[in-house]
Amino acid sequence: MSKQDVLVVADRTADAPELVEVLRRRGAAGTACVTLLVPARRERLSPTDPEQEAWVSAMARAEAGVAAIRAAGIDCKGAIVADPDPLLATGDVLHVRRFDEVFVAAPPPVA
Repeated sequence: MSKQDVLVVADRTADAPELVEVLRRRGAAGTACVTLLVPARRERLSPTDPEQEAWVSAMARAEAGVAAIRAAGIDCKGAIVADPDPLLATGDVLHVRRFDEVFVAAPPPVA
């Protein structure tokens, strides 16, 4: 049985322990090969941050996310840091690679 190729789209949640736990509970260890997609979004609370800082921050979250996913025993091909718009980033990746599943990780709603 071959592993499922799963694209995980996550911005601020890319390195969240909750994401890794959800992937682990879904049985991703041993059955899936994950690619993490992190849109380079600006932080909402600091709209004056230069765009370059958004990319640097996204790259750091992507690296931390890949490390956490791998530490949980889940096969992870790596991460892609892409367009700040999550829909455009996902579309760009899906135009060049085929995935069996797309998993979108969003932060909980703010009350």
